[in-house]
Amino acid sequence: MSKAATYGVSEDGRTIYRNAWLKRSFYVDNAQQRTCTMYRSRFVLGVAAGALAWVLTKSYVALVAIPSAIILVMSYLFYYRFLTSLELAPDDKASLPRRRMSLAQGLVYGLGGIACGCLMVANAQAQGFAGTTLMVNYVAAAAVALFGVWQLLRGLVERG
Repeated sequence: MSKAATYGVSEDGRTIYRNAWLKRSFYVDNAQQRTCTMYRSRFVLGVAAGALAWVLTKSYVALVAIPSAIILVMSYLFYYRFLTSLELAPDDKASLPRRRMSLAQGLVYGLGGIACGCLMVANAQAQGFAGTTLMVNYVAAAAVALFGVWQLLRGLVERG
């Protein structure tokens, strides 16, 4: 099994889940693999719930509180309930190598992030946003553009 893979197969044919944060491997069956994938999608679920809360309530508190609560609860369930119930695989002390980014990936992610940040600013001005909404939009656009620059630099440096 590749050290960089999240899921792999052991020599005896059992599926292994490798957690990069804990640097441990666990045996999982098909049902557990689906559960593991759901828990690993906790950030996407949190953002989707936050977007839904914003559409329904237009409340900044709900926009921050609901995704935060979902991510925290699912992280607790994933690390302290789900992973502790799994059987450790024998190579649990293996370290994971860092995945390298190719130059093409760096260019695509970098230029895409910068373009997205610029489009967010243009949209805010076209929509006539004001006050807090305008500031939140500018902060999000700056974060996306900075992420794009970081990805661009990472692609230029790593060239894997």
